[in-house]
Amino acid sequence: MPWYVIALGSAIFIGLYEVAEKKALVKERSLIFLLTSSLLMLVLSVPLIFWGHFEIVGLQMTLYILAKCIFAVTLFILCAKAMKHMEISEFAPLMNLSPLVLFIPSIFLLQEKLTLVNIAGVLMIVFGAYIVELKDGWRTPLKRALKNKYIHLLFLAFVFNALSATMDKFILSKTINVDTFFVYNRFFIAILLLFAYFIFKDKNDSMMVTFKRSFWWVLLAAVLFMGADYVYFSAVAIPATAIALIIPLKRTGTLIATVLGGEMMKEDNLLRKAIACVIMIVGVTLIII
Repeated sequence: MPWYVIALGSAIFIGLYEVAEKKALVKERSLIFLLTSSLLMLVLSVPLIFWGHFEIVGLQMTLYILAKCIFAVTLFILCAKAMKHMEISEFAPLMNLSPLVLFIPSIFLLQEKLTLVNIAGVLMIVFGAYIVELKDGWRTPLKRALKNKYIHLLFLAFVFNALSATMDKFILSKTINVDTFFVYNRFFIAILLLFAYFIFKDKNDSMMVTFKRSFWWVLLAAVLFMGADYVYFSAVAIPATAIALIIPLKRTGTLIATVLGGEMMKEDNLLRKAIACVIMIVGVTLIII
């Protein structure tokens, strides 16, 4: 199957996952949601150990995967915290800003050359983000970007997204198959979130209460994220595929989250936000051409 079809499948899964995540976060704290869903994913991935192409990897590869999972867990915590306190139809389009974290340093640090198409892409991404935040006057987007701490969390998350994606490609370019990488990810992410839970948990946190209160949304989120991750790893593992080529296709999932999630949560200005999302996806495509 062509890599771009696989990448598009991952985008659909991740868009639907963000909708399920937002529904769960209406009642649950972000950390307890991440932990319960990760424990479910770990349990659901166990069959791959016995019936998949699972292999025990060496110490060096284990440390690579652990480092990648530290980046990923930090990303998940930051994004979940931001999503809980933002409208999903605002959160999802702003996620399209993440490719700029890779693009801007390549210009100023690596001295790579800008083309007119690249510049157009950057302007479209920024303009799309401006439209998303345009509420009470033309200065509103700038004020929110400077003052909203959850938007600040998203910007920090973009750094860890870049680190995690880079490690994915680095690890999967080695002699490791997708099933093995997938299972190790599920194990380390669950363990790291368990550590974070015991360090930062609130006195009212309870995994049992979360399972009872939001079980179906947590389960749906776990299944959708597993699908997104496995399909994404499968695309990344194809030797001819570059991370930069997967990014714009994966970003199309934000349109699903914006429209479907916003409609389910009864949010306002969905047409404007959906148009902004499309503009940003086109912009992401242009900056990697």
